[in-house]
Amino acid sequence: MAERAPENESLNNLLSKARELDELATVAKALQDGTTSQMVERVVGLGERLLEAADLLARPGMLELLRELSGAARGLTELLQTLRMLQDTGTLEALTQLALLAGAFKNSATDAMATRVAGLAASGLELADQAVSSGAGHMLAGLGRASGEALAEAERDPRPVTLWGLRGQLRDPQVQKGVKLLLALTRRLPGILGAS
Repeated sequence: MAERAPENESLNNLLSKARELDELATVAKALQDGTTSQMVERVVGLGERLLEAADLLARPGMLELLRELSGAARGLTELLQTLRMLQDTGTLEALTQLALLAGAFKNSATDAMATRVAGLAASGLELADQAVSSGAGHMLAGLGRASGEALAEAERDPRPVTLWGLRGQLRDPQVQKGVKLLLALTRRLPGILGAS
């Protein structure tokens, strides 16, 4: 009878395993019945992408590159934001056009042309230096400020300009000085422009 106990135990284990296999078969059947062709296609597609990603990561140097990208993420994010801003404002396109223009000039420029452009640039810098040292820059800034103020004043005054009003304005010494300056400039303008 002692020999029967191990047989019964083995038989019970075998029956227990059979019940577990039956449960597993039931779950497998339920999965098979509930699976659609779209689900199978999606699982296959995900598997393909997973294998492609694994293949990509297995390439030499790829993990090191990912580590570097992870470390530079903040800087790259800021760079992308700056590029987006440049693109949204049109500045990126303008810079691209400028670079293309510079490249075209470089490819088509002769030595004589390059020398001439360099000479013009030097002359322009020299003229700007003279303007700054002579106070013309300060005078131009004042002229710009005065023009802005005069425009604002003219826009605020709703009264029409009449001959009688001009006559009254001509009594003002500052207006007389301004009219004299404009008349003197007008007399010299044809000579400056080379007109006869």
